[in-house]
Amino acid sequence: MLEAVVFDFDGVIADSEPLHLAAFRRALEPRAIAVSDADYYDRYVGFDDRDGFRAILADRSVAADDATIEALCRAKARAFAELAAAESEPFAGVRELVVGLAAAPPVPLAIASGALHVEVDTLLVRFGLDGFFEAVIAADDVAASKPDPESYRAALAALARRHGPLDPARCVAIEDTPTGLAAARAAGMRTLAVETTHAASALEADSVVATLAAVDRAQFEDLVAAGGGEEGG
Repeated sequence: MLEAVVFDFDGVIADSEPLHLAAFRRALEPRAIAVSDADYYDRYVGFDDRDGFRAILADRSVAADDATIEALCRAKARAFAELAAAESEPFAGVRELVVGLAAAPPVPLAIASGALHVEVDTLLVRFGLDGFFEAVIAADDVAASKPDPESYRAALAALARRHGPLDPARCVAIEDTPTGLAAARAAGMRTLAVETTHAASALEADSVVATLAAVDRAQFEDLVAAGGGEEGG
């Protein structure tokens, strides 16, 4: 039996990766550092802001201390808030999928995101989805970002406090990046990948779909049944 579904946020619920890229660019503009579309989607998507800036600067042999990284993160957060207020939208089919999973008998739902909590919360309200998720784990809730499994383990732990022990092998993570999928696998979860930021060939998952528009509860049940419900790691 399916015990829970945990969603990534950017690239899965919110069509917001272009906004994150634009916000990274605004923050880096005073330093005359450019990030191409190809660089972002091939190299940096899936990181939280801190690790993203560290990777961008390291790839350009630019030294940066913690204070510099924090200043860049604050600038990026301000830019993202301005952009998201006017431009962000959920992906097609997301609302219907969330409502369907929440319908009786409800499946416990959570979010494990590399975005900041305020970014996730703001957009959930904007999309009318803020009442459906029992737990939201964001970048500022964990010490290690994806591909570390901490965010997924924290999401399952939060759900378990309300519903009792959960078997990770009976829980499904929805992701759009190799980094996120690695985190979910390390948490022992089944995985569904959506081709919003990467082609299927780059996504190592139990199932890969083009969009969430045709996905329903039965597909998650099938993923759990195919895995046999073994105890996850």
